[in-house]
Amino acid sequence: MVSYSLASAVNIAFVEDLKKLINNTDKNDYLGNLIGSGLTEVSSAGIPISGYDVVHINVRISALGKLFVRLMNDKN
Repeated sequence: MVSYSLASAVNIAFVEDLKKLINNTDKNDYLGNLIGSGLTEVSSAGIPISGYDVVHINVRISALGKLFVRLMNDKN
């Protein structure tokens, strides 16, 4: 298991993807861009699609990503 720190995750991620994560945009095509940072993770609910070895994977916001969003949206 890989352990990430929030500072490292923010340093690795692109600013535009972080903005989308903070704003919780409906279009979530950016989530795959954040996997390497640890702010998102591959869900085990991916569904293999037969044919050309194409696999559909689900990406969700990780616990670290949820912490980041909560901290960035905290108004206090």
